[in-house]
Amino acid sequence: MSGIAQITVSLIGPTSVWALLCTLERHGWRMRDRSGLVHIAPLHDGDSYHWEEKELSRNALKSLIQQKESENEQTAMVLWHNSTGVGVTFLASCPTEVCFLLDCHRVKIKDRRGIVTTDVNWYVQNLLWKLGRSNTITHFEFEEF
Repeated sequence: MSGIAQITVSLIGPTSVWALLCTLERHGWRMRDRSGLVHIAPLHDGDSYHWEEKELSRNALKSLIQQKESENEQTAMVLWHNSTGVGVTFLASCPTEVCFLLDCHRVKIKDRRGIVTTDVNWYVQNLLWKLGRSNTITHFEFEEF
């Protein structure tokens, strides 16, 4: 089993990073953990990912993400799938290119040889398919390292 897995997606449709996050939220992904905290890299972190876990109102979160986008900063935050403990790290500097690190309770399967690997089908069904319901996916790539 690899240590890192990611899905990179190119899109046509979303007008902002916030709009993209709202699309994911409408389709079963939360921007808060079960205790109501947002896991996000702060403004002006220089993409150093000095993660903060904090309570933010929806308006404050929207404002932070819009400010990061207007200053050409990458939005880095954890998204959680509603009905599972599965999470992904969402990375986006613009709404048309996004990377999902499959790093929070990654869904895994065993292949015929007994080797454990990422269940890519789960992410296609629960992430890409839902993202594509409101946007046009022009390209996606799955990688394991």
